[in-house]
Amino acid sequence: LARPSGASVWEAVLDVERMPYLRDHRVGGKTVVPASLFVEMAIAASTEEVDAKRLTLRDVELLRALVLPDDGAVRLQLFSSVDDAGATRIEIWSKPEGEPRASFTLHVTAIVETPKGSLVPSVLPAAKGGDPIPGADVYAAFRRSGEEYGAAFQGIQRLWREASSSVLAELAAPRSIAADVNRYYFHPALLDACMHCMAAARTH
Repeated sequence: LARPSGASVWEAVLDVERMPYLRDHRVGGKTVVPASLFVEMAIAASTEEVDAKRLTLRDVELLRALVLPDDGAVRLQLFSSVDDAGATRIEIWSKPEGEPRASFTLHVTAIVETPKGSLVPSVLPAAKGGDPIPGADVYAAFRRSGEEYGAAFQGIQRLWREASSSVLAELAAPRSIAADVNRYYFHPALLDACMHCMAAARTH
């Protein structure tokens, strides 16, 4: 893939042998790379490019899902370039590994910025939504809709409905990924569990 003018590039080969926990993220019977892994990639690349303790990731666009083959791999390329406004633009592409004539597909674009001001710590509210919903029930509902989250992606332990469109949840790293959590800025399976909470707010 031709590199955009002035862009930095990162390349990696991805398959379920290198990251076996991805087998636990299935949609319609297929292993689909979670959006949270793309977010992790963008953060990891940006921390090498930008000399800042904090970064803001915004305008994340998921353009096309990346389905991993049961046998075989995909080659990923991440491009990082500064746009005319001075913000860093991220693009993540893929193509089947070992197929030189295959075209690259664009999956994700995002903008990375250095935030201004200081962090304001948030206060975690106390649960007040009645009896909690067990995590097992949350994931059973997802399975009924065709989203199959295996053990590595079942980070929700309990969930409380706080209002018509908000929830409070207790999360924990499943045993199968616990040893690898510190290898990431935010382990994709745990970040995905946060996204599950948002989906649960709409469906439970």
